[in-house]
Amino acid sequence: MRRKEQDANIQRKMEQKEAHKKRCLKGMDKKSNPNLEPVAMEEDDDAEWYRKEVGEDADEGTFQ
Repeated sequence: MRRKEQDANIQRKMEQKEAHKKRCLKGMDKKSNPNLEPVAMEEDDDAEWYRKEVGEDADEGTFQ
């Protein structure tokens, strides 16, 4: 009886593992879907940020 229970547990765990794998692959497909619009990233402009925060231009060569 114990052996049957162990075999059933092994089968159940294998099915759960396979279902998880399918869900993960499906999620990966959503990420690589070309119909989704990419998120635009702002360019990091240190000199512009400095100008806005301090109110004057940075010294030459500061942000290189």
